[in-house]
Amino acid sequence: MDIASSNSLDAWVDRLSRAGIPVLRRTAQELEIMRGDLEHVSVRQAASAVQNDPLMTCRLLVHVAKVRRGGSATHDIETTEQALLMIGVVRFLETFTGVVTVEQMLSDKREALVGALRVAGRSRHAARFATDWAVFRNDLHVFEIATAALLHDIAELLAWIYAPETMLKMDETCKAFPRRRTADIQTELFGFTFNALKLALNRQWQAPEYLIELMDADQPGTQPSHRTVRLAAALARHSQRGWDDPAIPDDLRGISDLLKIPVSAVAARLGIEAPPGMLEPEA
Repeated sequence: MDIASSNSLDAWVDRLSRAGIPVLRRTAQELEIMRGDLEHVSVRQAASAVQNDPLMTCRLLVHVAKVRRGGSATHDIETTEQALLMIGVVRFLETFTGVVTVEQMLSDKREALVGALRVAGRSRHAARFATDWAVFRNDLHVFEIATAALLHDIAELLAWIYAPETMLKMDETCKAFPRRRTADIQTELFGFTFNALKLALNRQWQAPEYLIELMDADQPGTQPSHRTVRLAAALARHSQRGWDDPAIPDDLRGISDLLKIPVSAVAARLGIEAPPGMLEPEA
């Protein structure tokens, strides 16, 4: 189902809001198994399955936002564990098992499925990077930062699912013109950037404002938490192309500055060798 016929951001937000969010097949299978053993499923187990899937995480937070609008809750729900504690594991499994999967929706579009799964995998890596750095920094919002990193590319992922043909064109254009800004190509083909779509969707879903701020790729803020999310998303994207990607050195320098440790120490945390010729920051 390709909804790329319109280049109106409002139209896209409306269509995606009504279309619903599919999940990864692996997540659906894990939840089915848990539902068969409800008495022994913990919040942590359920949260682990959710957090490995940016689509399920998004679906859960959207559901909780709707529940909150109809209730008396006064605080934002910004993490999966908070969401599961609010609605309960049993209710969660009863509500979220049997939903449509990405693999079902793109069963006849193999290339688009590969693209969607690639973004999902990249999102998981971004969340892991962000978690590691936030813990290292003793950040008080580790789980919120991890969630924001996991959902940073949610608009791109939804575009692969709901506008596969246009995304294939974008993929080809990016490969043919590697020096062009991705945001410019998005605007040319869709009429808006994925960052604009992501922010508009999250506001439509009434996501917590702090999460929206953390996910905003254009946010000029210098707060460590915001930088953590941006750097994690960037490194996940660049490293997916290979650790020899020309953007990696700049990423490592940014992470070095964020964590206040040498580039060699950053590389060691990542399990890679620092690119030749990279200077250590001065003491």
